Amino acid sequence: MDVNAEINFKTEYWQSYVTQVLNGFDSYQTLEDSKYILDYKGGKILLSHPFWSNSFIKSLQEKYDFDEAVSITRIEKLSREIS
Repeated sequence: MDVNAEINFKTEYWQSYVTQVLNGFDSYQTLEDSKYILDYKGGKILLSHPFWSNSFIKSLQEKYDFDEAVSITRIEKLSREIS
């Protein structure tokens, strides 16, 4: 594993899926480096990468306003709930 590798949604293979996920929500905020906060039932959810550690997510929560993080691998269930 490359310790300097960027782990985010910028890579080409994530782009179409991320767009599909984002389109399932009424509104969202785009942050730096392809990070997204989704509006969901009056709360804010960080769309998290499956390889982000809990400590990395916690550091993002200190920097940005969101209630919880949900992995992109589980987010589709939430978007279906509001469709």
